[in-house]
Amino acid sequence: MAMASNRLSYEMLHDASDRTRTQTESSTFLPTTSAKGMLVKADAGALRCPVHNVPYGSPLKPGDGEDEAALYERFIEKHPSARDSFEHVAEHIKGKHIALFLDYDGTLTPIVNDPDQALLSDEMRDTIRRLASVCPVSVVSGRGRRKVESFVSLPELYYAGSHGMDIAPPTEGRWSSTSEKAGGTEANPALRAAMRHVDEQLRKALKPIPGASVEDNTYSITAHFRRCSCSEDGDRVKAIVHEVVANLVANPPVLEEELEFPELKVTSGRKVLEVKPMFAWNKGRALRHIVGVLKKLSGYDDLFCLYIGDDRTDEDAFAVFSDQVAEASDSAMESGQSDVLDGIGILVTTIPKATLGTHTLKDPDEVRQFLEKLAVYGERDGRTWQ
Repeated sequence: MAMASNRLSYEMLHDASDRTRTQTESSTFLPTTSAKGMLVKADAGALRCPVHNVPYGSPLKPGDGEDEAALYERFIEKHPSARDSFEHVAEHIKGKHIALFLDYDGTLTPIVNDPDQALLSDEMRDTIRRLASVCPVSVVSGRGRRKVESFVSLPELYYAGSHGMDIAPPTEGRWSSTSEKAGGTEANPALRAAMRHVDEQLRKALKPIPGASVEDNTYSITAHFRRCSCSEDGDRVKAIVHEVVANLVANPPVLEEELEFPELKVTSGRKVLEVKPMFAWNKGRALRHIVGVLKKLSGYDDLFCLYIGDDRTDEDAFAVFSDQVAEASDSAMESGQSDVLDGIGILVTTIPKATLGTHTLKDPDEVRQFLEKLAVYGERDGRTWQ
């Protein structure tokens, strides 16, 4: 089956840019000024787990009279290992066409101090290549798309970078495009121009802090503080990032060609802060977009999604499989795409967390072992894509 080029367009992103967000996103909103200079009130109210009363993706604490071991046992009982209970996962996907979605850092590779050294192992690459011959595979990352593509080096995959704001189809293999690749066309010139200003200001402000670094992810900018030698320096990084972004949105620079400087938000991750446009677009919306493309071009309605991720931002993808989100808020999906998709989320973690995922894996090595089982299932018992 030939896949047409489906690079995420500026028009699609613009339609989603209602300056709101899905309530599942764990974000810290900065006070910003609107185009008319009016102050927009900060809002940090992410959708919270009703059982534990914490944002999804947050670590859990033991209850009264409960130790860490008992908490973990209770957590695993509710969110069993996808590797060890593969038969249970197989029951979900039996007779359906699988679409696989994978986060990168912390999922396919371990979290490392130097983000440029988060290299994919040959074993993991071979396993993913094997899966791509059975079902469509997408890598969905907060990293810039081109950087993730260079790390993975598998042209037969979909790649969604900058938390899904930059999506490109495969260029080789059974899912590849038959038309000219969209190539280097930017999804939104204003976003790229704005992110260049953010990158420049953050690099200048964080340069004096040992161990701090800034990564340009095209449509988002990441400030890393994992290599800072003390917690005080990490706190300085956080304070400076918020100050720089607050100044930029309060006094937006003039962009070329009369492009409008977007409102910004800061989200937290594992020893990182990410600066992103305040658009209602995230990994969940990226997943929906790719699923829509696959359904339209294949004619298959029995699509079952498997999404594996380790970060708070991956909870946005888990949310599209959960009717809990729809029940919790009528505005859970501001885009109007509030239908629940068929699929499961698998959280990569060694500690109990509030999550919309149904299963867990401990680390990238367990992820690889699970994917190997999935490849065997797809080749032998599963319904492969013809």
